[in-house]
Amino acid sequence: MFLMTTLTYPPDKATEVAKIFMELPELPPFVKRLHVLIGSDLIAGYKVHGLYEVENKKAYEGLMAIVKRLTSYNKIEGCRFTIAPY
Repeated sequence: MFLMTTLTYPPDKATEVAKIFMELPELPPFVKRLHVLIGSDLIAGYKVHGLYEVENKKAYEGLMAIVKRLTSYNKIEGCRFTIAPY
């Protein structure tokens, strides 16, 4: 199973995002981060797309591991994320 994440945040929050990124928990071995792409959006600000591959039998645990990482950013005003399966 593949999971695609999108994290958006205002440009003025980049330093806060970087600080939290350095403190994120490690992903379990059955979750492989395949790609991270960074861009920008005129409305949302910075956009970070992540593509992850998760073993099918561990799909729920993999999803929860990714959610745990992304919810770390919730304390930053204007920071949002989505996760979609593929």
